[in-house]
Amino acid sequence: MKTERRKYHVPAAARALALLEALAGARNGRTLSDLADVLEIPRPSCLRLLSTLETMEYVRQNPDSSLYRVTGKVAHLAAQRMKTYDLRNIARPVLVDLHHTTGETAELVVRDGDAALLLDRVEATEGLRIHMVIGTRIPLPLQHTGRAMLAAMEEEERERILTASADFFRHAPREVTLNRMRKELEEAREKGYACGPGMRRPEVTRVATAVRDVSGHPVVAIGIAGPTFRVKEQIPKLSKTLLRAAENLAAEGIVVK
Repeated sequence: MKTERRKYHVPAAARALALLEALAGARNGRTLSDLADVLEIPRPSCLRLLSTLETMEYVRQNPDSSLYRVTGKVAHLAAQRMKTYDLRNIARPVLVDLHHTTGETAELVVRDGDAALLLDRVEATEGLRIHMVIGTRIPLPLQHTGRAMLAAMEEEERERILTASADFFRHAPREVTLNRMRKELEEAREKGYACGPGMRRPEVTRVATAVRDVSGHPVVAIGIAGPTFRVKEQIPKLSKTLLRAAENLAAEGIVVK
């Protein structure tokens, strides 16, 4: 039986990170008083935090003013992270866990222009096999992994892509219209996930949700795919598992190069 990992919270560490975030978002820097107000802590406590971060060269005070700014050392940390960042490797444990928990195929797609690119998958070994080659590009409206990203986009961007997909709707089944797609995406936005049988393979049903990158853009999606007869009745349960998996992946700090 697994023992749940204890969650520790160190207030001083949390305040130091909050201070860095407050400084990083201020182009011209901030004063001690301003920072103390933003963090809602006493000035002496704020000064101690600033002094510590100055000693570690993450913060510098302008000698000609009372303004504090972050240094290039913060950017260096981000650069070091980027050098070792591999989305597929980072997402792999999440996909494996999603597959083991649900018993279905778990998929990872990234946005590639107006299409979704299949970056990785962990396929179920029992039941219906869903053959799809890694690197396959699929129009965003075609599959529910792409629709999950569309649903999470700002309305203007979503509408641009749908309008540009006029040829897609002309060749889609009669029941798949632009207006119906808009309604489906709005419902998916409210629920936090998209779901339904495939257009080309209705025997396969997907449940998918978008994962936002470090800038807040929905450029990644993860999904569960399986036989419609099995997945359809399990959507409420599967969606909860999927949303938790998305939270875990988002916590890694998604970056799409």
